[in-house]
Amino acid sequence: VYVTNGYINEDPLREISPYLDGINIDIKAFNEGFYKKICGGGLEPVLETCTLTNELGIHLELTYLVIPNYNDSNGEIQRFCNWVKDKLGEDVPLHFSRFHPDYKMRNEQLTPVKTMLNAYGIAKKTGISYVYLGNVPQGEYENTTCPNCGNLLVKRYGFSAIIEGLKNDKCSKCGIKIPIIT
Repeated sequence: VYVTNGYINEDPLREISPYLDGINIDIKAFNEGFYKKICGGGLEPVLETCTLTNELGIHLELTYLVIPNYNDSNGEIQRFCNWVKDKLGEDVPLHFSRFHPDYKMRNEQLTPVKTMLNAYGIAKKTGISYVYLGNVPQGEYENTTCPNCGNLLVKRYGFSAIIEGLKNDKCSKCGIKIPIIT
């Protein structure tokens, strides 16, 4: 498994792709201004890595760190979710992580839980099947549920995961195929 900020050239990604079971790419924001000012780079190379990873058939998950007053507007979250659904597909898991003031951003505020729940709601309304919230007190937003019937498929707590409602990569309640690596 490869966890990355998405800055990798096409040729090296193609070269290592046969050895990768999955990639989690951190999307820092969905605007060029943030990438230029905060990251010293650009958004487009990261998006290209996401689409290439998807095209190569590598299991892809995205993480979006929600930072108050930087990348948490409804419009930005909506544009990001639309891009995910349109360019990568509704089954690509999307993790919104709650920002904690640290390192060079110690003077920024902790992301309110309400903002996290709002991002979750936007993603679900957009049609993203697998949306998760990280660093929030409500543990149910870490679980995987069937997008068809709501059956609990994988229960998570901290770093533990228990498969509960899957049988042969299908929901044990409604039988829909779940794109999951077990």
